[in-house]
Amino acid sequence: MAERVYRLLRQVGLKPYEARVFVALLDGVPRTASEISAMTGVPQPRVYSILESLNAMGLVDVKLGKPKQFRVSDPFSSIERIVNAKIGELTAFKSQIYEELKRIEGRSFTVEPPDVWVIKSREEAISRVRRAVEGARYEVLAGLDVGTINAFYDGFSRLLDSNNSVSLAVALYDTASAGFVEHWRGLPNVEVRVRKVPVIPLVIVDSSRAFLLEKSYTLEITEESLLRMLSDLYYHSIWRVSSTVKGFQPTPGRGIYFTDIWLAAGFVKKCMEASYSVTLWVEGFSRRDGSAGTLDGSIIELIENSNGVQISFIVEKDSARVSVGGRGATLEDFEGRVFRVTPQQRVE
Repeated sequence: MAERVYRLLRQVGLKPYEARVFVALLDGVPRTASEISAMTGVPQPRVYSILESLNAMGLVDVKLGKPKQFRVSDPFSSIERIVNAKIGELTAFKSQIYEELKRIEGRSFTVEPPDVWVIKSREEAISRVRRAVEGARYEVLAGLDVGTINAFYDGFSRLLDSNNSVSLAVALYDTASAGFVEHWRGLPNVEVRVRKVPVIPLVIVDSSRAFLLEKSYTLEITEESLLRMLSDLYYHSIWRVSSTVKGFQPTPGRGIYFTDIWLAAGFVKKCMEASYSVTLWVEGFSRRDGSAGTLDGSIIELIENSNGVQISFIVEKDSARVSVGGRGATLEDFEGRVFRVTPQQRVE
């Protein structure tokens, strides 16, 4: 055990003799320099200088007398001092290295922030979700129980008051929550579904920010690959297996924005079922050369396989046809990140 502690102390910065002497005193028993020398094999003249060094670092106490006695009164706080000193040393080295790297060929090096944050405060988590919802530009997906939606209802209301083209998709985990539908009954850009099986409350904003709300903590996620996984989870495990109590309502000439192609496809189906023609504006990337851009045209076909995994639109403009997929599309001509779907009265 003592040898393992010695090796660990060496790794956090103590010199060999310092670590030997420190380990000898970890039991809290006061000892003289000669006793420590006999225990550790460290020459007695060196023991004195090492003890003075450890005392200066605040790791060892000294009792004046003849002979002097030494002890470690609080090994945990002493270890913490050692580790913190090493962290401070490494942090200083890191700063120096960054400064040197910046000088290399004039390059600028930045450290990317983490993509997943843990929020312990429930009040802060609710406040952060509200702000994210109110600032949404295109789409909000929410899976909530009746208690959680009460906390966010004001945020949803302010969003819908200020942005009548954002899409709001809400799955509620309590049939009593369906009462909220009445507040949104006349809004064409809101769809509400209900299910009886609860899951972790989840809110995804513009496919760029997600919140998983547990009882004791909340995860805020901005990592794109995780966001795509959460969107797929929401679609397959929540949305598709919930019952619609209030759907999107196609209104001629009124476009609705989406960032998830599966949600946009659901609205396109409703438009087609109502015998409207459908125009699409989409922002994204060409799959041929990776260039960013937009395209628009009429949707002439919606392609979807049986399990809803592969969804794409065939868009026609000026007699040219382009296939459009969602995030991560590989088979289509264009990868869409933002979709605006607008129903139009058919011209005979």
